[in-house]
Order: sequence, then C-alpha cells, then structure tokens
Amino acid sequence: MIDTHGNWLVKPTYDYVNALDKDYNLVTKGGKRGFVDKSMKVIVAPIFDELNEMSEDLAAFGEKGKLGFIDKYGKVIIPAKYKSVAPFREGVARVLNADGWGFIDQSGKTVISHQYKDASSFSEGAALVRTFDDADGQFFIKHDGSKLVKNKYAYARSFKNGKARVELFDRTQLYKGYIDKSGIFTANDKDDEYAQSNQAEVSEGLCIVKSEEQSKDIEVMPTKSYTIKDTFGRERFKLSKIYSIREFHDGVAIFSSPVLTWKKPIKPHSDRAKEPSESLSNPYAAPPWKRHILSQPANWGYKDSSGNVVIPPKFRQASTFSEGIAEVEEGLLAGYIDKTGRYAIKPCFPIGASTFDNGIAYGTKCSKEFSAKPFQRGSGCVQNTCYFRLGLINRSGKFITEPRYEQFRPISEGRLAFRLDGKWGFMDSSGKVVIEPKYAAVKPFSEGLAAVTGNAWDGGLSPIIPSAWGFVDRDGKLVIPHQYRSAGSFNNGLALVSENCHNISGKPEGFIDKAGKLQISSDQYLSSGFEGGVAVRCQNKKRWLIDTSAKPLTDDLYDQLGVEEDKAYRLVSEGLIPVRKGSFWGFIDTAGNCVIPPQFNEVGHFHDGLAVVKFKHGHLAYIDQLGQIQLDENYDVATRFHDGAAIIANDQGTYVIDKSGKHLFDATGIKSYSEGLFLWQDKSKEPINYFYNYQYD
Repeated sequence: MIDTHGNWLVKPTYDYVNALDKDYNLVTKGGKRGFVDKSMKVIVAPIFDELNEMSEDLAAFGEKGKLGFIDKYGKVIIPAKYKSVAPFREGVARVLNADGWGFIDQSGKTVISHQYKDASSFSEGAALVRTFDDADGQFFIKHDGSKLVKNKYAYARSFKNGKARVELFDRTQLYKGYIDKSGIFTANDKDDEYAQSNQAEVSEGLCIVKSEEQSKDIEVMPTKSYTIKDTFGRERFKLSKIYSIREFHDGVAIFSSPVLTWKKPIKPHSDRAKEPSESLSNPYAAPPWKRHILSQPANWGYKDSSGNVVIPPKFRQASTFSEGIAEVEEGLLAGYIDKTGRYAIKPCFPIGASTFDNGIAYGTKCSKEFSAKPFQRGSGCVQNTCYFRLGLINRSGKFITEPRYEQFRPISEGRLAFRLDGKWGFMDSSGKVVIEPKYAAVKPFSEGLAAVTGNAWDGGLSPIIPSAWGFVDRDGKLVIPHQYRSAGSFNNGLALVSENCHNISGKPEGFIDKAGKLQISSDQYLSSGFEGGVAVRCQNKKRWLIDTSAKPLTDDLYDQLGVEEDKAYRLVSEGLIPVRKGSFWGFIDTAGNCVIPPQFNEVGHFHDGLAVVKFKHGHLAYIDQLGQIQLDENYDVATRFHDGAAIIANDQGTYVIDKSGKHLFDATGIKSYSEGLFLWQDKSKEPINYFYNYQYD
C-alpha cells in the first residue's frame, strides 16, 4: 500500500489482495487466505486453504476439499464437511453433502434436511428448490421447510420486492409471469414497468433497463438500446446501439460499442521462439502472453503405482507417457523426457508438441511468414489463423516433414490426415503425401476406406452447405461416389450414411456395404454404427439392437443404448451395453439379453470388470458384471479402473484405490495414468484456486 506520494504505508507482503473497500478484505499469502481491514491490518491470519467474504458475520472456508464456516475472528464455528456451500442469508445457509442440498443455521444445526437436487438461498422468506424427481419441478419453501405455495414450476426465480418470475408446466392457462407469495399471478411476462422497477439492478439510485429488441444489421456483436431510470421509474436518458454497459460507480458507467474491424498485430508472434533466456531473467518485461506462461508454477511431475515421486514436479506443463516418452514444457519451450526424467528430446518446440503414435509425433515452428497473413476467410466470417505451423518429427526430435501444416489427425491404418491451406489430405507414416489435400473434411480410415467430402459446414455464420460424402481407398481412389449428406466409418463391413437430414426428403438412409449398396434401412439421426458386431437401428423414433444381418436382438422398449465416453459415443465395452428405460439405466449383452435390470440414475462403461454407477442422491459406486455393488463409500468422484487402479473422492479425501477398495495413496493432484506412471500436479506449489466450490446466487 502506498500513499499519493508513492511512500510505502505497507510494504509488499501479500501475493493477492482482492480489494480494500470493506471491513473484511481477502488476502492471499503463500497459498493461504485471510482477512485484513482497510488499512491492511490483519484481522484473520492467512491460514486457510480457501476463504470467501463475510456474510452475516460468518465466512465460508475450505480445508482438504471440504467447506465450513468461521466467524469474524477466524474461529471455526462449523467444521469443513460439506461439498459445496452458499453464503448465509436470513440466518441460514444452503449446504451440499452426499445426500443433496439442505439448510443449516449459524450454529451448524440442520434446519431443513438434505433432500434437494438443487436449491437457492433464502430471499424474502422463501427459497427455490428442486427434488431428485424431475417431475416435481421447482417450488418454493419457507424457513420451516414447508411449501410456500402448492404450485410447481418448470422454471422460477427467487423473490424480489415481493414478486417472483415463474413458468408453469400447463400452457393451457396463464403459465408465464410474476407471482406474489400466495402464488397468484400479478403481472405478465411482458410487463415492462414491473421488470424495470423490480428486475433491473440498481446502482447509485439508477437502474439500467435493456430493451428486448436488438439490431438486425450486426450479426457478430448485436447491439441493444438501454433506458436509464431512477428508482421511481422516471426516465433519465437513453442509449442506443450499445453492445454492453456496466453499473454506475462514482457517478459514471462504462459502456462499449461493437467493434467490426480487426487490426493486424504490430509485432509478429514469431518472437515466441526467440530470446527465451531474456524473458526468463526478466519476466515482467515480457509480452503479456509470456508473462502468463511464466507465471504458471512449475509443479507437474510423475508418481509410480505406489504413490512415490519418481520424477519431481519441475515442469510448467506435462502429458502422459506414450511409447516410453512424455511431452513436457519447461520455460517457454516443449520437449520430451523418458521415464527417468532425463530429456529424450531437449525443449525446442515453441507452441508445444503431441504425444507419439507409431514412432511419430508433430512439433511446432513459428515464423514471420505465418504471422504476415494472420487472417483467412471461412465459415462466413473472418477467422484468425495460427501464427505457427506443424510438422512430423521422429523420436530424435528431427522434422521428417517440413513444418508447414495447419492440423494433423491421429494415424489410422497407416494413413495420417493433415490440413494444408484449409484442405484435408492423407500422408503415410514416413510423411509422404499419398492423397493430395483437396477435401473440406475427412474421417479416419477403417477397413480400408475413409469418408471424404468436398463440401462441409463447420458452423459459423454461413448458411448450411450441403455435404457430399463419398469413400476413398488408401491410395485415394474414389470407391463410393460423393452422394451422402453424412457418413460414418466402416465397421463389420457396414457404414452408417444418410442422403437427407432427419429423413425429410424421404431418400434412403441406413447402413451400406463397401459397394455402396444399402443393406439396412434406418433413421440415421438416432442410429449408431456397428461396434462389436452389433448396432442400434432406429425407425420412426423406435430403436433396437441388431446384428450385421439386421436381425433384431432386442425389442423397442429401450430409450437409449450406449453412452458417451471421453467425449465420444460408445456402444459396447467388455461385452455389455448400457441401456436406458425411462429414467433408469441397466445393461444388456451383445445378444440382447438383459443382464442388469435398469435401476441406476447414471452409468458408465465397464473397465477391468467394474462400472461406475450413480444413485438417486448423487453418490457413486462400482458394480460388477452381475450388477452386484462391489465398492461403495459414498464416492463424490469415481473414475474408471485402469490396470487395477482408479481415483476416488469422498468425505475422507481423494485417493487412488485398487479393486478391493483399499486406499493406496493420497490422489491429490493426480490427473491421469499411462504406462505405469501417474501424471501429478503438486498443488502445494500452485496459487490458490479462488473458491471454485462456492455457490453464488
């Protein structure tokens, strides 16, 4: 803290101070948080892992991943035992444990039991809650836990000035608008006067009211009109064609107008690969992007299966091992280490590198040439291109192709997809171009064929361009003509294709063979491709499991077959298929037999003979392939097993466990596992994550 002449009032002491305008202001020192007053005098010493602002003389604090409350002197009033909490409002706070959301008073006593899937803080004597049964909708409760009104709502907001905005399920009557505390509609949803006087935020006696109309001429940054009114609803002035505006402070408000032009960078970004030593010796003189990188703590390392540190946490970024080496970043450059921590490829890649696959990976290179043309046109708008390019490297770190490519895809059947000047082609594992870049989009090779198209719509502001997918062989010869609006990869000799969108045109869609002949008709948008000899076929929104001869293996009672895993849909794992019937999940085998009846709220695929399932109140457990619960410690987090180990978190902490449920070691900071080593981030070296669990209204 300095005075207006630059003299020290308080010399540099803290790593972070959020503000000095309150009686209790948050400070951080050495990764711990505390409170100081406006003169930076210590009120509560910085000893807490997490801490948030005072509310009704109590503040939430964090310890070992759980939350509790302290008083204004730093004394623990309510121990840290909750998964998530909100500030005290009207003498109570909403808190979350394994059973759901509930409410406690300032002594920590539970006054409304943990029974809700979601809840808001109390406002004007009412709180909005939702049970684990979605059919119950949202409803308001009083401080004793009883319902304020009997109605249930599809959507609602908390009470403000005696009114709350709601939407009923039943649209045959007035279903949208504002209710009073008796549940009677008092204003409709388009009542501007009510919205202006009750919903707009008030700052310094003025409220900023946004019009619902927006400009039609600007698509990228739509503008709106604003009316500034006092608290009596009287208009003070208007603003038009404004992108956004903030609240008033000290008599002024900041607003922004849309920016519809781009300026070429004054200095090319190619300096990222230059003079790293200068930036390391004087990081405060570096450009903002370098300062951001250099501010990241070097806290990534590796542990073995017993939890012992085998490679110290000395890297700013790191990845899992692949083919015996792992990509790491130290300083501003990326390189590769072996399992002893020694460099197999010294840091030389300025924008990172990829993991190795079949002996090759890609590295990066910056150049003034790439920065000279930073813009290109695509998807109907101007896009910023990369100021670096990619090239294939071998295990010695040498480029085996010129680093001039924009993107690579994982290798499949000896072919690597690449993008050059916005077009896709294929090369072999030696870097030789086999299929010239001429396609707008491609898919991986599978069973000797790959789907390709000359037209593809990737979103953006342009109108939808009809795709024309066909199939080429490994030499680029067109085997199946370009005729499909969408196409998947071949599996078991069949590929899922569509000639129309959602069967609007009536053209055939379904599964084709490698000659392009339609073998099985299906509604493509609800079907899935073959996997393990089975697929999901859909007709008229009914779906069932089929084999490669189109024989039905199940009836049409299931609402979903298969689940997403690693951001991709997957049907079968270890011979079992997750299925949903109504609101519950179970498992069937690839013959269509019900193995585990639907009974869980959510499920994951089986790995190492176990699958993660979720129960009604949100806690997780592991089941075997007979549906028997094998591990259940009210897990909040449970990852799938890999090589006999998984990561879990519950009230006791975060651990790596084996298949017997034994806690092997503390898993704090453990990210992933590969080739016998756990990727680990030393949290003790990391600046505090500012209250990620805290729930605001």
